[in-house]
Amino acid sequence: MNESDFLAIFQTELDGELQRATELTLALEKAPEDNEILNGLMREFHTIKGAARAIQFDEIKDTAHHLEDIYHALLEKKIKQRPILIDITLYTIDLIKNILSQSLAQQPLPDYQKLEKIVQHYMEGGDPEVPHSTAHHGQSNTGSDVNSEQQTGDSSKAEDSTAPSNGVIDDQNKNQNKNQTKNQTKNQKSTDERLMDNLFNLSGEVVIAVSSFDPQRTAMRKVAQGLSQFQRQLEREGLHGLSESLQHIINNQTEALDCVDSTENRMRFLSEELDDQISAARLVALDNVFSSYPRMIRDLAKELGKSCELTMEGEQTRIDRGVLEAVSAPILHLIRNAIDHGIEPSEQRQQSGKSHMGRISIRAIQLGAQIQIHIQDDGSGINMEGVKKKVLSRGDTTEERWDAMDLFEQHQFLFLPGFSMASSVTDISGRGVGLDVVKSCVEKVGGRVAVDSQFGQGTHFTLELPLSLSLTRCLLVEGGKHPFFGIQHYAFPENDLENIQRINPADIRLHEGRETVRINDQSLPLFSFANLMGLAPLKQTLEEKYVLVLGNTSPIALVVEQVIEEQAIVRRRFDERLGKLPNIDGVSLLRNGAMALIVDMKDLYQTLSDSATRMDSVRSGNELQAEDQSPTRILVVEDSQTVREVEKHFLESAGFEVSTAVDGVDGFNKIRTHNFDLIISDIDMPRMNGIEMIEKVRGEDKFAQLPIIVVSYKDRVEDKQAALTAGANEYVVKSEFDTEEMIQTILRLIDSEDIDAFTVPEQTL
Repeated sequence: MNESDFLAIFQTELDGELQRATELTLALEKAPEDNEILNGLMREFHTIKGAARAIQFDEIKDTAHHLEDIYHALLEKKIKQRPILIDITLYTIDLIKNILSQSLAQQPLPDYQKLEKIVQHYMEGGDPEVPHSTAHHGQSNTGSDVNSEQQTGDSSKAEDSTAPSNGVIDDQNKNQNKNQTKNQTKNQKSTDERLMDNLFNLSGEVVIAVSSFDPQRTAMRKVAQGLSQFQRQLEREGLHGLSESLQHIINNQTEALDCVDSTENRMRFLSEELDDQISAARLVALDNVFSSYPRMIRDLAKELGKSCELTMEGEQTRIDRGVLEAVSAPILHLIRNAIDHGIEPSEQRQQSGKSHMGRISIRAIQLGAQIQIHIQDDGSGINMEGVKKKVLSRGDTTEERWDAMDLFEQHQFLFLPGFSMASSVTDISGRGVGLDVVKSCVEKVGGRVAVDSQFGQGTHFTLELPLSLSLTRCLLVEGGKHPFFGIQHYAFPENDLENIQRINPADIRLHEGRETVRINDQSLPLFSFANLMGLAPLKQTLEEKYVLVLGNTSPIALVVEQVIEEQAIVRRRFDERLGKLPNIDGVSLLRNGAMALIVDMKDLYQTLSDSATRMDSVRSGNELQAEDQSPTRILVVEDSQTVREVEKHFLESAGFEVSTAVDGVDGFNKIRTHNFDLIISDIDMPRMNGIEMIEKVRGEDKFAQLPIIVVSYKDRVEDKQAALTAGANEYVVKSEFDTEEMIQTILRLIDSEDIDAFTVPEQTL
């Protein structure tokens, strides 16, 4: 073994020793009189000193020796322990990390000799000033490369005295070897991870490939059955010689089929075992990340002048390495938010009747193929009044709509991009990078995030994550037909799938310009997947298609042409040069060799939200034609809820089918997406007034003959003239409103011959 090999071993050992020293230091802060902890810390620094001496790493050897002297003196009662000892110890741990990482990177070493003066001052009974901790808030403290770019104290490099005893390798060569070792370690780790990822994907595809034996075996059985039937027919016709020859062929076919069965069973066992072993190899304990949190929380709370303690459960729960890497930063962000925004200063907590010390708990629970991570604090909670003001000031919604939402829906605004309640920018928060990043990272690995908060009591975040990124269970569907590529297959991840069923066109209703369907006592927005993806439908009627209910928080109903089956698939990413394909997250090779596009559910929800009122109807031309034979349909466009409901009730009582819109924008969208026989509109409305809406309607040729009646409080001649000039057929003043005349006007405009079919209710505006 050469020097590089010894240095790599030392680097691995040092990581573990420093992590244990950190844990013991935090434990000592809570139990300063515990001699066992003192003894443990002395042993840790003694071990580090011995290992550094063995490879002649004098800078680390001397640094560890100074701390060992303090703990040795404490155990022998030569000096008294004081609170500043915790800061000195943590500073030393960070200093050792920086010495190693910057030495490997051939950067100037931190001023480690400053520690000797700090230790001497402490040993003499003083409380020395300790430099600010070099640990970054939010970085893991478990790796040797932590803080490699941050220095403490003077940046001048100390004289190097770590050359081997034979004196052959000089200082420059030694540092080059250290740097080379570091790069080799990083490259090796990167290579190992890439190999593991490749094996992981291959094992999944092997499992899928083995399942392709099923159709082959079925085909061979059909051949054997056909031959048997043919043999019996030959025997009935007296061709016994030919029958015997055919029986021989059947026997060979049966033997081949048995061989296929045996091979398939063996391959299935091996592929499943391979997949299980590789999946297990990718699992890592959550403790790999959780272990750094106590130190980080302690440092951050101290920086903010707060007191906070952490409790953790389920650290040994194992999770897929890819999932853990994806959610490490979001978990860290939630913890930092809990300390910065959640936990109050001690004085404020005591005034509120709370303990002076805040509490943060992190709990991991495995539930089948999922892991739940709960992050909870007993801080101030989320001020929803403040959130409301922020949401309204950003223009994300209106006050009327906000007040109509439940608490769950209001909490979703916290996850909007750029949403932050921080009043100022600091190193910790207020930079507009908020919970949207958390939500995005969690959903990227197929997980979910939820928040529950009680103002003044605390906040509770729940992250639901898949245990493994192995094979993904998906529902395969036929989305429609592409003009060049034929029938297109799509895969919907099952964790977003709530229900599959058929519906009847008669169950479809209009609500605020959208087609909706009633499923399980819920009125769900209804969309056509083929329309969304620009594909031609495969089925002629809605009864032949399927409806997927997607999502459990804000579910939607999505019409697909055909449901094929459930299948485990392996996700393959597209070449980065293709960019992001709308609504698509990747591609997978199916058992029959075909390709299926994997639906990006987050992208899909956003697309449907953005284009909800512009989507074509889910019904076919024949079904829309049948709709034309339904009762006369009238759209009432009115911003006053009272007037809107009065008009609707009056018209429905007269036998008309009525839909409503809250303003000109809503009305125009509904006119474009649905068939109406007549429009009744007010003039003064927000966003788009009645005159502007009529002009836009008349601007499209297909609405040139659509009857429009304006009903308004305005009785000036110029107002009436403006409405008629824009394209209205009639103008009715609300103060002169007469129900019988209105019915007659409507029937005249729609050319209805069956006037007796309509009743005239007694109603005034």
